[in-house]
Amino acid sequence: MTTSGETQNLDAWRARAGKELGGDPLESLDHALPGGLVLHPLYTAASLPADVSPLPGRGWTIAQEYTLGQEAALAEDLGRGVEAAWVALDDAAAGDRSTGAGEGLAGALAAVDPARHELYVEAGASGLPTVAAMEALLARGGRELGGLRGGVVCDPIGAMARAGGLAAPIERALDDLALVTGRLEARAPALRSILISGVPYHEAGASAVDELALLIASGITYLRGLARRGVAVDVIAARSLLSLSVGRDLLVDVAKLRAARRLWARVVATLGGAPGSVHVHASGSGRALTREDPWVNLIRATTQAFTAVVGGARLISVKPHDAALGPSSSLARRLTGNLQTILRAEGHLGQVADPAGGSYCVEALTDQLARAAWERARAVERSGGLIAGLCEGTIQAAVTAQAEADARAVATRRLQITGVNHYPLLDPVDRAGAQVLKDSSQTPARAVQTQPEGTTTARAPDAAAQAVLAARLAGLEGEGRVAALLEAAREHDLSSLLAALAGDPVAIRPLPAARLAAPFEGLRAAARARGEVLRVRVDAQAGRGRELAFAREALAAGGFMVTNEGPAIATLLLGAPPAELPAGPLVAACRTPEDRAALEQAGVPVILSPGCDLLDALTRLHARVAAEVGV
Repeated sequence: MTTSGETQNLDAWRARAGKELGGDPLESLDHALPGGLVLHPLYTAASLPADVSPLPGRGWTIAQEYTLGQEAALAEDLGRGVEAAWVALDDAAAGDRSTGAGEGLAGALAAVDPARHELYVEAGASGLPTVAAMEALLARGGRELGGLRGGVVCDPIGAMARAGGLAAPIERALDDLALVTGRLEARAPALRSILISGVPYHEAGASAVDELALLIASGITYLRGLARRGVAVDVIAARSLLSLSVGRDLLVDVAKLRAARRLWARVVATLGGAPGSVHVHASGSGRALTREDPWVNLIRATTQAFTAVVGGARLISVKPHDAALGPSSSLARRLTGNLQTILRAEGHLGQVADPAGGSYCVEALTDQLARAAWERARAVERSGGLIAGLCEGTIQAAVTAQAEADARAVATRRLQITGVNHYPLLDPVDRAGAQVLKDSSQTPARAVQTQPEGTTTARAPDAAAQAVLAARLAGLEGEGRVAALLEAAREHDLSSLLAALAGDPVAIRPLPAARLAAPFEGLRAAARARGEVLRVRVDAQAGRGRELAFAREALAAGGFMVTNEGPAIATLLLGAPPAELPAGPLVAACRTPEDRAALEQAGVPVILSPGCDLLDALTRLHARVAAEVGV
C-alpha cells in the first residue's frame, strides 16, 4: 500500500483490490467467527474505537496447573523456573468432596517457598474449609497464612456449572465466600479470594463472546452477592482474579483478554468501585489438546502462551503437551515451563508494556468482542442472572449449541485439527514416543488410572466421627462458623471438613469439558484396539492422483491405511464407479458432485468427498468392516 514511502489513496487501493477480486467487494473477504464476530481483511486508523484498551502493565508470572496428589511434580517444577503453582481441589463430584484432600494440600504448602513462589488453590465452593485447613497446616510448621502470595480462589458458580451441582445451596457458598474474603483481607493481604472464570464455559464449548459474557455475568453476581453481605466493592475488586482460556484463535483470544479488562473495569465503576488494576489469569485450553500426535500440542502451547502475553495476562499457565494422555511427565512439564521462559528471556516480550496496543485489527476486534459480550451479559442479567440461567438450563443450552456447531465443523473438516482430522499421523512410533514422555514409570492414561501419581491411598473419614463433626458445625453463621471451622481444622483434615459441611445438595445440568478431537480419536482408538493396521486396498484408476491423496488423509483420520501391501479389509474406489463393484466392504473418494451422484446410484455405501461429514463416513466404514469382515 505504499509507493516511494507514501501511502496510496485508500479508495484507489480498494478499486484495485476489487479488480483483483473479479469485481467482488472487499467485504467478500470478511471472515465470520463464532459469536457473531467478523474478521475483516483490512483495518485502518478509522477502525480504532474511541476508547482503546487500558495498558495491562509489564511482565507476567509463569504458572503451572496441578491437581491434588501431584506434590512431587509441583516441587520439581518450582525448582526449575515455574513461579506459581495453581492447585485445583478435586471437585469432580458435585459436593467438592475429595478423600485425601488434606494430604495433598499439606504437600502443596510444604513445596512452596513464599519468598519465591505464588500458590493459587482453586477451591470451588469450598473456600472456607480450605482456608481453615491451610491455617492449621501452616501453624504446625510455625508459619502463617499471611506469609503466602497468590490466592485461595473460589468460584462456586463455575464449580456448580462444571460438576452439575454443589453439596450445599449456592447461597451458603456465597455466605462462605464473603467470610473468606473478609478473613484474607484482614490476615493475608497478598492472597486473592474470588475467581471470576470463563474457563468452565470455554471447556464445554462456549464461543469467545459467550465465555467473556458469562465471566462478566459471574463477576456481577459475585459483586452484588458479596456487597449484600457487607463486603465493600473495592475490596471485592481487589480480591478478584479473572480467568480466561487461550485456545485456537490468536487474534480473538488477544482481543478477549483485552476486552475482559475493559468490561470488568466498567462493571466495578458502575457499582461504585474505584479504578484499579485488573489481574487476569490465562489458562491454556484443554479443549484444544489432542491425544493423537501429541507433539503438535507443543506448538499449540507456545501459541497460547504468546497469545496470553500479548493479551496482557498477568498469570499464565499452559498445559503440557501430553496432558490429554494422563498425568504429565517431568519432561513435558519442563518443556511447558521453558517455553514461557524463552518468550520472556529470549523473545523479550516482558519488556513491552502493551505488545498489541495500537494495532488497528486488535483494537477493532477488542471493541467488537467487548460490545457483543456486554450485550450478551446484559441479556443474561435481564433473564434473572447467571445462577438462574444455570438452574433453568438456558446457559447450558447456549453453550451446547455452540459446541455442537464446532463438532459439525470438525466432522466436516471446516475446523481442522492438525494430527487428527488434518495431516493425521498413522506411524505407530509416534504413539510409542508419546508414551516415553511418561518417564520410566510409564504412567497409564487418565482413563484407566486408579490413583493420581505421587499419592498414597487415603482413608475415608470415619462415619461416626463425621456425624459428630457435622453436628458441631451445623447452624453456625458468620464469625462463629469461621471460629468453629478453625478449631475443627486442628483435629480434622480437609476431607473431613468438606464431608461434614455437605447438606441440601443442589443438582443442575452439568457442563462437562469436551475436547474437539475426541470423536476422531475414538475412531483411531477403535482401529488400534483391533490389534492390527486396518489396510484399505486401492482399486487403481489412472489420472486419479488427487482423489488418492485426498483419500489417504481422510481415511487415516479414522485409523485406516491406504496401501496395496498386506491383507486389506476394504477396497477404495477413486472417482466414478467401475462397471462392476468389487466384493467386500467398499469406500470411495471423489471430488466432483457428478462422481458422487454416480457412486450413490451405484450403491457404494461410504463416499468421501470435500465437505462431507467425514466423521460419519468413517464411523459407518468401521461398522461395515466389523459386520462384514469381523475385525
